[in-house]
Amino acid sequence: MSGAAQRPSAGDRAATPWDTLADAQRRVQQLEVQQQRLLAQAQDRPAACPSKTPVPSAPTSRPRTRGRDLADLSLAAMRLQAQIDKQIEQYQKRPRKKFIVRAPPNTGSRSTRRLA
Repeated sequence: MSGAAQRPSAGDRAATPWDTLADAQRRVQQLEVQQQRLLAQAQDRPAACPSKTPVPSAPTSRPRTRGRDLADLSLAAMRLQAQIDKQIEQYQKRPRKKFIVRAPPNTGSRSTRRLA
C-alpha cells in the first residue's frame, strides 16, 4: 500500500444524515430514561444528614491584606508611575533627527540628506 491517503469507504460513514439524527434522538431518549432512573434512586435514599458539629473551614491560600499593605502597594505603584513619566519626559526632550529633502540641480528626482 502506498503512503497516499485514501477516501473512507461508503460503509465507514452513515448512509444518510437522517440515520445520524435518528441515532442522536435514540441516545437522547436513553439518557433521559437513565436520568429519571437516577433521580428516582436519589429520592428513595434518605438524604445524608450533615454532622451537628461544624467543621472548621480550611484557611484560604490568600492572606488577608491589611491597610498598611495596601498603602505600601499603592506607594510602590505611584513610584513606578513617576519613574515612567520621568522617562517619557526625558525622551520627549531629546533632539530629533531632521531630514531635508531637496532635488539635485541636474536631475528631477528627489534625494534625502540627513542632518544630525
